Amino acid sequence: MAEVFAGDGWEVPGLVKAMHEANDLFFDTVSQIRMPRWSSGRVTLAGDAAHDPAVRGGEPEPGRRR
Repeated sequence: MAEVFAGDGWEVPGLVKAMHEANDLFFDTVSQIRMPRWSSGRVTLAGDAAHDPAVRGGEPEPGRRR
């Protein structure tokens, strides 16, 4: 990861340094589950259960344009 983000600036150098110094680093991929609908009978998904919590900062889906 340090090689991929090297030279990105802003807070990145501090984050990479903290990553190297951490003894309990957790790293995982971001994924999204697609549901055919948000409700079934009396059950409805709402809030974070129904919407992307902006993990990717509002980026469009791959292959889609704004």
